[in-house]
Amino acid sequence: MDATSHDGLIETIERTDRHLALGLQWHPEVGRDGPGDRIAEALVDATKRRAAA
Repeated sequence: MDATSHDGLIETIERTDRHLALGLQWHPEVGRDGPGDRIAEALVDATKRRAAA
């Protein structure tokens, strides 16, 4: 299966060596407080909580 678009953009990820893999594409130039920003913030917060545990 080809996992790239016609212009070479990666559109699929697969990790078999990790419990979780997340691929996210968004356009940060669109502005703040969009869904991509909220997902990124949630990942940073989860990482901080895990590191503190």
